[in-house]
Order: sequence, then C-alpha cells, then structure tokens
Amino acid sequence: MLESIIYAVLLIFLLAGIISIVNYLLLRILIPKKGGEYILLIPPDASGSDVAGLVYLLSLGFGMFGSFRNVKVTVVDCGMCESAAEMCRILCDDSDNVEMCSCDEICEVIKRSELLK
Repeated sequence: MLESIIYAVLLIFLLAGIISIVNYLLLRILIPKKGGEYILLIPPDASGSDVAGLVYLLSLGFGMFGSFRNVKVTVVDCGMCESAAEMCRILCDDSDNVEMCSCDEICEVIKRSELLK
C-alpha cells in the first residue's frame, strides 16, 4: 500500500517535470529573439489604474526570459485623464524601454522607429 502511494507521488513529480521542460522549450522556440517595437494607444476614457496596470503588465510580459531589453513600447496619449497620464509618466520614467508621446508626436515616433523598415 505504501509503495503505491510513493509511486503515485513520484509519477506526479515526473509528469510535472516533463510538462515544465516542454513548456520551457516551447516558449524558447516561440518567443522571438529580436523583440520589436509596439505602440500602445490609450483611449480618453481609460482610468489611471487601468493604464498603469496595462503598461506594467506589458513591461512584465516582455521581461520574461530576458526579451524586454530588445523591445520598445510607445504609449500614445489620446486624451487620457490626468491620473492616467501621471501614472504613465511614472512608469515611463522607471523603464528605459517605455516612452510616452502625444497624438501630435506619433508621426515622428513612427518615422524614427523600425516599424516601417
């Protein structure tokens, strides 16, 4: 009886290890090595906590497996409220790869980015 319980526990650990290795290999294959440039448009009715959470999760998502250093995120202010704009400025100041611009500056950002190349 005790042997079957030990074998069941070992089998569970073995399956969890195999699933973890397969997951890691798939993520290494599917995540691009170069990264990229992303433009995030914030609508006027977005609240400060929504914007902060979105930008933070975006930076966290790219931070997994060391791919964030190759990614550039541009947040475009399309008339968001003051609290959302302040949260965005704080998050953009904390990260080198996240920048904020207004709707008027988006043409210049696209021209100097690699999106058109």
